[in-house]
Amino acid sequence: MHCAAYKGETLCGLALIRMGADVRVVDKRERSPITAAITAGFREAAKAFEDEAARPRDPSLFSTNITSAAPTPRAESENGAEASEDIGRDNPPDGA
Repeated sequence: MHCAAYKGETLCGLALIRMGADVRVVDKRERSPITAAITAGFREAAKAFEDEAARPRDPSLFSTNITSAAPTPRAESENGAEASEDIGRDNPPDGA
């Protein structure tokens, strides 16, 4: 969150806040992300962070356990290398 604030990355900071980042946490300089954005000259980002942090949150948005999702298996060619999904009858590989 602090990196986004110091660099004025408003959209990144907003996404972090929406995912649960705490704008009250301070860094080693005792600055919150909002203070960091102001100090770095990004007052509009600071205001956006402040406004977003004040919005009510729906706790059900964060209740999904994303680590339980199984990875999607990847196709392999006959020689064991990963096969490209876009190669088919209509899209032969180069040199074929």
